[in-house]
Amino acid sequence: MNEPLWKVFPEAYESPYPRPKKPEPPPRVDKTEEDIDEVIKALNERRQAAGRFADERDTCHYEETSPGVMQGFGDFHHWQRLQKQKK
Repeated sequence: MNEPLWKVFPEAYESPYPRPKKPEPPPRVDKTEEDIDEVIKALNERRQAAGRFADERDTCHYEETSPGVMQGFGDFHHWQRLQKQKK
């Protein structure tokens, strides 16, 4: 007998749950060159805004107020890396 088990005992391999339906592909939308230019412009503005945020996050200032005590603002780990680079 060379039949697969699922053919011999189909009830053992049936699921009580319905099979999920395959999603339909999104409809194709043809864009004009102006539409594409607007999308590219918006993406570039987002990228530049993200860069400004990263620059602000990297701005930091710490000073030793007491021996071994550092106080200030910004990302302390970034400040530590900057100090190591100065040496």
